[in-house]
Amino acid sequence: MSAYESSDPIETKFRNLMKTSAGAVLVVIAVFALYLVRTDNPQIADPMWAPYVTASLLYDGDPFLDEYAHWIEHQDYFAVIKADDRLISFFPMGVPILAVLPSLILDIVLPQLQGTTLQEFLLTAPPNDPTVKLIQLISASLIVALSAGVIYLISREYLPPAYALVVVAVYAFGTSAYSTASRAMWQHGPSMLMVSISLLLLIKAQRRPDLIRWVALPLAAAYIMRPTNVISVVIVTLYVLLRYRKYFVHYALLGLSLAIPFIFLNMSLYDNWLPPYYSANRLHLSPTFLEALLGNLISPSRGLLIFSPIFLFLPVGIAIRIIRKKWMSLDWTILIILVLHWLTISSFPHWWAGHSFGPRFFTDVLPYAIYFLISVLEEIHAPDQCLRIRGALGATFAILAVVSIAIHSRGVASAATLGWNSVPLNVDKQPSRLWDWTDVQFLRGTGDDLLAVSPSHINVATDAAPEKQEFYLDTGLMTDGPVDVTMRFPNRVSPTEQTAWLFELDPLPGGGQIGTLRESLIGIGNLRLFIEIDATDMTEEAILRAIELVATQNGRGNNPRQETQIITVSITPEQSDEIVRPHDIAIHCIPTTSGELYALFGAGWYDEETAGDSSWRWAASPANFYVWTDARQTAALEIVPSSIYVPGTSDGLGREGVLRVTGPGGETTLVLQTGDPARFDMPLQPGWNTLTFELEAGHFRPTDLIPGHYDARDLSFSIDALSLSGQCAPSVSQP
Repeated sequence: MSAYESSDPIETKFRNLMKTSAGAVLVVIAVFALYLVRTDNPQIADPMWAPYVTASLLYDGDPFLDEYAHWIEHQDYFAVIKADDRLISFFPMGVPILAVLPSLILDIVLPQLQGTTLQEFLLTAPPNDPTVKLIQLISASLIVALSAGVIYLISREYLPPAYALVVVAVYAFGTSAYSTASRAMWQHGPSMLMVSISLLLLIKAQRRPDLIRWVALPLAAAYIMRPTNVISVVIVTLYVLLRYRKYFVHYALLGLSLAIPFIFLNMSLYDNWLPPYYSANRLHLSPTFLEALLGNLISPSRGLLIFSPIFLFLPVGIAIRIIRKKWMSLDWTILIILVLHWLTISSFPHWWAGHSFGPRFFTDVLPYAIYFLISVLEEIHAPDQCLRIRGALGATFAILAVVSIAIHSRGVASAATLGWNSVPLNVDKQPSRLWDWTDVQFLRGTGDDLLAVSPSHINVATDAAPEKQEFYLDTGLMTDGPVDVTMRFPNRVSPTEQTAWLFELDPLPGGGQIGTLRESLIGIGNLRLFIEIDATDMTEEAILRAIELVATQNGRGNNPRQETQIITVSITPEQSDEIVRPHDIAIHCIPTTSGELYALFGAGWYDEETAGDSSWRWAASPANFYVWTDARQTAALEIVPSSIYVPGTSDGLGREGVLRVTGPGGETTLVLQTGDPARFDMPLQPGWNTLTFELEAGHFRPTDLIPGHYDARDLSFSIDALSLSGQCAPSVSQP
């Protein structure tokens, strides 16, 4: 029943009530259906075991997960604890309890679709199974859709149907209700449902005070769903005590009807009044409190006002209620809850809510925040308001609503946005990323980058055993869709046995390997590649070379996207992130210019060799050479060959040969003569540029030509020196 219709006759009121109720049902159906349009990027993280707990409740009558120990062990006991030597989820049981009804429906449907019951299926399916993820998503979507129906009822207390639907659209699709709560069985969805029901009863109790007693039930349930709702419990209880003292005893008794079973259950399971998850020491005033206060509002990758800019209207809604003299004690109650919730989540050391999308910790109080937005729409709808003001308010509200919906739609549709949490670095270990405006979470996947690899430099320390040192590369997607990966490992660098099986490996001239991943990268997780580096007989400050990673994503038509990344490898006396330039590569900077220019050898090149005062470096064909620049430019490359393979000679060597150099600007042909510099200009793109050197004659093995010769390498040509001239700071000596 709408406030503006309160003077209607009883019969009309009843009809309107039925219409409003029917509208709420249609809202639930519509939101639920729209939530299920995208099911390709579900989340499992914290709610991983929720479906399994629900199944245990249904079939065993207890919350224990012992029958799923094989899956729990596989997940390293994530989010699982032991209670009396029995396995149980670390997270509140309110969520799986609320999921019992949709799970019962699934248990009817699954035998028809899968030929098995829910319990039998979960015994054979791990948490990351697509069907298990879908079960989570369906249950979560239904719960959040129900809360959207309640929000519609709340809105209809103040607004006509069309405006109420606007509120529902903002709530259901322009907030974390969509991008987080509907994607998995987080605590947040059930919490929002209970909070929204509580809020509806609080609003209705202003005209029907007897309804206030019933607020205790959803409010107590909200606490069982999520412990931070203790703020709502305390503040609303004080509100009821001061404003509705006549009904307080009934209110308290109804609250205790849920609280007492909850306590008894905890005592039987944990020998404590509260579960471990509810421990107060999980929240404390951390050194990052002030940062968190700002971050929860305006962090580019976690800020409420960044991800849902529609809430910029919150202070406007508050101001309207004050100016219009509509501000009441209930408004104070809601505002205090919002502020205290903000302070509470900011006290958590991981205030950014771990690996999630946007302001997840604000999700529980979204119904309260939406309440103040209703006042803005009241003002837009008010007939006594200036038409120009109404138009400006309406247009701005519409723009911010559309932007909010677009942002959270990306969180639903894009796996890359969730991958942001771990790529290129784990946000839990590098929280400074939360303030990086150049890499905003909801924009991840919209740029040109395909992959991120960490680290970008590997340092082999001489204080460790030189032979077969092992390192790992974390490789993660920066885009949506499958990405093919090819890697060129130079001599002395190779994938370990635990990684090699992932690749189709082929040998390269020069002793390296080229490997193509057997399966395209897809999804949100990192791929950890283990490599080993043989530094035997390498001296201090000797240079290894670089690993080339080529990522390819097929686009529309015949124009695939491609990027090259270089992982540099060097050896130094001490652990250092410094990349040392090989001393047989000379960099000449054009005077009065700035920038960076450096180069490294890749697959196909051998170690530098010396004899007396002379030094040289052999290459096979093809041999890769990598140049870095921070600006588009044309640079000059000069090489001085010392030996050239010429077929038909007794030792394989001659004075002249043809060298093809392929780079970003195409192919260049050089006529090489030993001892004479060969120079050419090459266009460079910002970032890494790959140049491939290939002698027209190919390469030879001295052992094939000279009986008893020790050298079985593929040799094509050698150089005495290599220099690069271009735009860079004169002081540049290494990257």
